[in-house]
Amino acid sequence: MTIIDWAVEQGLADRKRIGIMGLSYGGFMTTYMLAAHPGMFAAAISENPVTDLLGEWATSDFGRFIGRRAIETQSPWENLDAFLSRSPFVKMHLNHAPLLLLQAENDMRCPPGNSEMVFHILRTLGREVEMIRYPAETHVMLAIGRPDRRVDRIERIVGWFEKHLGSATKD
Repeated sequence: MTIIDWAVEQGLADRKRIGIMGLSYGGFMTTYMLAAHPGMFAAAISENPVTDLLGEWATSDFGRFIGRRAIETQSPWENLDAFLSRSPFVKMHLNHAPLLLLQAENDMRCPPGNSEMVFHILRTLGREVEMIRYPAETHVMLAIGRPDRRVDRIERIVGWFEKHLGSATKD
């Protein structure tokens, strides 16, 4: 990870306190990075992620575009191996970083099954994972969700990283 190595070399980051977070595609990349680079991150937060490209193709309001954009094929039957091999859940068993999953229950873009799959895998393995579900919220809860839930979201994000990475300090 060139950017992380650079930040550590420049004294801008502590390798033992690297966190990662993302929402939607960023949530996909967060879970992908946890699975592809185990041990790199001390904590992670994934919000409304895509973790199963096959399930996303079949259940998301955006699913029919997944194959064409992410895998360069129209449908799973044309390249099932690519759908599976690029799905973060396949290698999630390699992750040991504490993971907070934030999920809007009415998200049709990134349906809750994506978070549930990762939660179940990590919980089965005895890893530290927490999943928060926000009832009646949609994909863009952070912008148009109920104010109390947006506050809850921010407090959970800050709390998770403070718990696992420590508080930020100023020089």
